[in-house]
Amino acid sequence: MSSAPQTAVGTRANGIPGQTSGISDPIIEPAVNGEASTSIPFGIMVQQSLEGEVKLLTGGTNKMAGVVVHDNDLNRGTQVDDNGVMPDAMCSIGRKWRGYVLIEVAIAVGDAVRTRHTAVGSEQAGAFRNTADTTDCFNLSSVASWREGGAVSGSPSRGVALLEIDMTNAALIASD
Repeated sequence: MSSAPQTAVGTRANGIPGQTSGISDPIIEPAVNGEASTSIPFGIMVQQSLEGEVKLLTGGTNKMAGVVVHDNDLNRGTQVDDNGVMPDAMCSIGRKWRGYVLIEVAIAVGDAVRTRHTAVGSEQAGAFRNTADTTDCFNLSSVASWREGGAVSGSPSRGVALLEIDMTNAALIASD
């Protein structure tokens, strides 16, 4: 019995938020989710809270720590839930890193890189975008670039795109 040759292929999903996509000499540091009762999603920008502790971004004066990197070694139920890294659990923060991040608007290679520091309603603090949203974003274009674009879907709109970031020059970043 002979079968017909395959003539069409489906689209490939980019990756999952926080998934590393290779870079030589990455800088990924351990931290604890310092939120009292909120899990932190993978693939978003977080702020440095206390030493060794990160929290969700809350405003334009926050000191950014890096991107929450996905880690398959975390224990589901005690360290990770459906929303991300649970309070008081250890996580990995990419400071010099290439990987997939959570986006809230469609992204193309060459677009500006911004992250939301102030979230209202269904917006996600720390999610990435390419345009300013009033005064709710940090402009990361001086330390980050899109390596692969991404589309969004659903309500609220979410998707993933491949970002390369080097937070070793974080002093150059300002709120829009």
